[in-house]
Amino acid sequence: MRNIILFTFLFTTIINFEVFAESPTNEAPSTPISETNTSSVSSSLANAEYEKAFKYGTPTQKIATIAKIKRTKNEADITMIANHYPEEMNNRVKSEIINFFKQNKNDNAKMVIEYAIKDENDSVRKDAYYLCSIYPDIKYEVPIMAEITNASGLVLDSMVNALGAIKSEIAADYLLEQYTNNTIGSSTKVEILRYFSETKNTKGEDICKNAAQNAGEPALVRYMGVVALGAYPSAENYEILQKLLAEDLPEITARVIYVLPEYSAYGDVKKDIIEAAKNDSDSVRLYAIKALSDYKSEPEIEELLLYRLKNDNSEAITSEIISLYKDSAPTGNMYEAIKKLADSSASDKIKNLAKSVIGEGKSSSAPTIEESLTGVKNDSADTTN
Repeated sequence: MRNIILFTFLFTTIINFEVFAESPTNEAPSTPISETNTSSVSSSLANAEYEKAFKYGTPTQKIATIAKIKRTKNEADITMIANHYPEEMNNRVKSEIINFFKQNKNDNAKMVIEYAIKDENDSVRKDAYYLCSIYPDIKYEVPIMAEITNASGLVLDSMVNALGAIKSEIAADYLLEQYTNNTIGSSTKVEILRYFSETKNTKGEDICKNAAQNAGEPALVRYMGVVALGAYPSAENYEILQKLLAEDLPEITARVIYVLPEYSAYGDVKKDIIEAAKNDSDSVRLYAIKALSDYKSEPEIEELLLYRLKNDNSEAITSEIISLYKDSAPTGNMYEAIKKLADSSASDKIKNLAKSVIGEGKSSSAPTIEESLTGVKNDSADTTN
């Protein structure tokens, strides 16, 4: 059961490959992170009633107030809850404030992080270190490394996740030692592989190759090993990827297709991606569609995308194809197909996304790569897997 739960969490941050990576070992929030730093409705003064709630209210009342601020996104109120954090005694409220800044990108989060990473409560610290990966800053490197030898479990996983996000180099030797000693859990192994995929530190190449090829490894470890090979393109590793494709295992194939564009100098990767776009597995087709983005103007690829748009029963894939044309307006048959979806799709999400692409409505984002894999909304601007 623990591995099933971790599967959802592990794929929420990965790699800013945008891969599979989610908040790998942390809970995904119920709402997606806001793309804006400030509210569209902003006041220079905090709401007086909200201030009183934090001064005199119960934990439940404070949490209810945070929910209201999530809706209004008033900058003064956001600053107020960040300033309140050092005084807060209740761990539920602390975690709710941290979750607010997971879901709403705002520089006030940095003030919260400074206090939260020193908290005595493991759950609060776990959330705080994960917050470091959303607001990466090299200044967190020293305090994390000073505490990492005392950490274990999900707290350790969150620390490793943060070290990858801030591209820490001094952590490489320690993390490699922990991995090779084989005394850590599989979830921590996943995070260490993610760390090397993000930092591209050459010290991690061998463990990434071994993890990708070892069928005896837990599934999530092996998946992350495949993803991490995207950081080390070479002729030798291209051959490894080809062998992995030959295994014909959908979850392995999906991850190989995800990293294959990094290997274009070593073989005809487009051929493999086209073939993957016709795979029975939804996840394999999804990653293939994403990988075809750079080729979408080619007649053969446009014909393939058009066929999939009209005939694929996966909403995630339909959304992804439409999203390929967000930055370059569709023309001809592709325009007509997307317009038809804008006019008559049974899915409001597809309809709104199609309208935004052809200029008839506001955007509704296609799922990110990790959301498509896990079915969980990503809470970072964040994994793997």
